[in-house]
Amino acid sequence: MTEAPLVSIVITNYNYARFLGEAIDSALAQTYSPVEVIVVDDGSTDDSGSVVKAYGDRIVPVVRANGGMAAALNTGFTNSTGQIIVFLDSDDLLLPDGAARIAESFNEKSIAKVHWPLREVGADGVPTGHNVPPRPLPAGDLLDAMITSGPMAGNGPPTSGNAFPRWMLEKIFPIPEARLRQHADAYLNTLAPLYGTVRTLKAPQGLYRIHGTNDYASQPLLSRLYRNMEMLDYRCELLARHLSEAGIDFNREQWKTQPGSYYSNLCRRIRTLEIVADIVGPGEKFLLVDDGAFGHGPLLPARDCVRFPVDCLDSGASGVADRAIGYLEKARDSGAKFVVFTKPALWRLENHVELREFLQAKFPQTDTGDLVISFALAQNTELADCT
Repeated sequence: MTEAPLVSIVITNYNYARFLGEAIDSALAQTYSPVEVIVVDDGSTDDSGSVVKAYGDRIVPVVRANGGMAAALNTGFTNSTGQIIVFLDSDDLLLPDGAARIAESFNEKSIAKVHWPLREVGADGVPTGHNVPPRPLPAGDLLDAMITSGPMAGNGPPTSGNAFPRWMLEKIFPIPEARLRQHADAYLNTLAPLYGTVRTLKAPQGLYRIHGTNDYASQPLLSRLYRNMEMLDYRCELLARHLSEAGIDFNREQWKTQPGSYYSNLCRRIRTLEIVADIVGPGEKFLLVDDGAFGHGPLLPARDCVRFPVDCLDSGASGVADRAIGYLEKARDSGAKFVVFTKPALWRLENHVELREFLQAKFPQTDTGDLVISFALAQNTELADCT
């Protein structure tokens, strides 16, 4: 009988004492065995030390001077002994059967990574109804796709949604610490698919917590997109270097210029939000009609974005114009200065003739090509739900 592989769950923590205990509990509560739990505290100045100490010899505690995300992952890997490594952020959780599902998936030597979506929860642990990432994850042999389309063809979830075999990590560690105080998961997601196949678990195996102080996830979308662009440049550089060292031909320029590339989509999203930021001033409220293209979180620094309710614009229902106009009037009374339609939802202005004619007749229009159409609204009561 084949011996079950040891799964190392490496929890990295910096000043998340209020969440750390739940992360450790989730690792210790795995239905799978054998598991070792390593907790790396990266120089926390809060009460994290007391939280770690309370677990005694049930965990392997490692305390180090603050060095950032890559340094904490490097330290955790060095102190682990498992054949399978899961890196868990201390504000996230691993579901009870996670390690079992992960270990089952490493049933072939060619597998260089197993990943899965994460169920998004709030600070209180209550699900928001969203998964991270929201789109299906890639699977299989991704090397050719990455050679053709660049690093994002092999992209995966945030740190807590990945597991790696020790043999693969030994080939790519240590992670560059000075460059990757943040976003060290980008390094892992870029390189792992070069060493073998990627397996996807369709069901979430962990919880991704949004609590308002996340380094990345709690930032307005435009700020995150700027960071994504910076990291894309780094990931292209990283992938190009490794492909060159392996003697593999590639066209780096093609990664940006091919139709539908991640780069072109990212540029369009950034430009769209920059246009909206030029229209909507700091401290102002606006209504957004985007058909869900820009997610559900904050969009722009110091602007109050309210998503236009989908049921107000449902073209399959009667009375669309009346409902939409009624909502607009309530929003205007509550202080909304603009209603903004972005490219994915511009078709609604074409389809809903009455709504379009109402807006064009009553409010000044700003038309910025095919990306944004906005209408300046008047203002002043409480914004109510659309009924």
